[in-house]
Parts: sequence; structure tokens; C-alpha cells
Amino acid sequence: MSVFHRTGGCGLGCAEVQTSASWGLAVKGSPPESWACLSPELFLLPVLHAVPSPEPHEGSPVTLRCETKWHPQTSALRLLFSFYKEDHILQDRAQDGDSGLYWCKAAPQGGRVQKQSPQLEIRVQAPVSRPLLTLRPRPTGLAVGDMVELLCEVRRGSAPILYSFYLNGEILGNCSAPHGGAVSLLFPLMSKQDAGNYSCQAENSVSKDSSEPKMQLPSCGQTTGCVLWTECLCPPQIHMLTP
Repeated sequence: MSVFHRTGGCGLGCAEVQTSASWGLAVKGSPPESWACLSPELFLLPVLHAVPSPEPHEGSPVTLRCETKWHPQTSALRLLFSFYKEDHILQDRAQDGDSGLYWCKAAPQGGRVQKQSPQLEIRVQAPVSRPLLTLRPRPTGLAVGDMVELLCEVRRGSAPILYSFYLNGEILGNCSAPHGGAVSLLFPLMSKQDAGNYSCQAENSVSKDSSEPKMQLPSCGQTTGCVLWTECLCPPQIHMLTP
């Protein structure tokens, strides 16, 4: 369990963990102007916020802010804040492995009362890698009317991912992978016009990239549909079929 805390506290409960340069802690605020007798409810349950968003892009700065409020009649105590994140150490900048559940605790200095915030889920959005395109079946004796499967996948990237398939720059169709993985586009070979430069593109909320074509052209007979293809060295573990 990783805990990031500051030995000091503040009257108006507000603490931050920032990643603009490195994970740190900033406590700011001032105690209430007037104080009265001790109240059983010293301060409200803290709430954890992620600024600017709980879904930061990989490598971008993010601030975790823990906020609470004193009871109007609470005596002048100082609050100590602690930040927790599952079993991972906070990094300088948000990384894909930093996704998870975060929470914070607030406790008066020298007191026994402590309160924990509800958990906040952080989902770091990673860009897609260059997609890999393969053709099934392998181009041996393909004929007009045969069904061909174009399969496109990325090694990494946050879901959902939208895949688009192209022939000579013209779109053939697109498929969505809500949970990541690979997708397939099925189509019949109709004629020699099916020959050309096949490629695919992957896109998510962070970035988009296209496959690198490594194509070959088989010999063409009178009844053979000529197609271009690229081989994928890493077979996918998940795929979706789209007629």
C-alpha cells in the first residue's frame, strides 16, 4: 500500500497531490475566522477529485485534490491528509499502469478521528500503437467468390478502439472494439478490381495510426481475384467478425 502524506495540516481541509513535475503534496487554506466549542462532527467526509479529469491522457499531468470542510463550531485543529492508491507507487506523470482506485484520508493532528473519502477510479487513456494487418486465408489459389478476412489489431491502446479498412485509400468499412482486441472485416472476392493496396487504421480518444503496408501481389488467372496482403507476426487473442 502506498501512502503519500504531509506532516503539516491546514484549518480549511484541502490537500493536493500534483504531477506537473513530480508527485507531491500541496496543502492550502486558512482556518475559520471564529471558533466555538468542540463539536462531535469535527469535519465532513473528505472527497477526492482528479483535475482536470479522472481520465487523463498517458504522460499528461494530473492533480489529486482531497477536500473536506470543518464544522462551523469546531475548534482550531490542524488536519493531516494521506493519499492512497492500491499497491502502486505514484509516478511523475500519469502512465497506463496508474489506472486504478484512489482515495484519501483526513485526520486531526494528535486526534484519533479519521475519515476516508469514497474511492475515485482513475483511467489513464493510452494512445494506440501502429496496427498490424493480416489477410485470411493465406493467398494460395484464391478465386472469385472466395470469402476473405482482413484482420487488424494493435498491441496497446485504451478502449474503445475504432478500426477502419481501406483499399487504395478508399474506405471499405469500419468496426468497433468496445473492449479492445482485434477486429475482422469479411468480404467476397468479386474481380481483379479487388487487387490493390489494403491497409487499416486504429483510432481511440487519444490518437490514431495506420498499418505499415508490406504487400505482395499474387499471379492472376482468368478466374482468380488478385489481392494484396500483409502478414501479421503476432496472432490476436480476441477478434470480432463483421459480415
